[in-house]
Amino acid sequence: MSTTLRAMYRDGVFVPLLDGEKLDLPDTVEVELTVRVVADAEDAQHAASELREIAESMRANTFNGDPPRFTREELHERR
Repeated sequence: MSTTLRAMYRDGVFVPLLDGEKLDLPDTVEVELTVRVVADAEDAQHAASELREIAESMRANTFNGDPPRFTREELHERR
């Protein structure tokens, strides 16, 4: 069986970034890891910070869910 997952190396330990996934592996099973750096921790933390700011901005959005409706004449106004 082969599975690819993303992880962060923190304090000497690989911490999986599972995004709600669960690996179908029994406890204490031995695995072989191949490590390929996709982004350093500082880049990942910066990206996560920016995503949080975007999400907060979206939550603060004040768009009205019931905008005014234009009539046919208003939509096809000729000048």
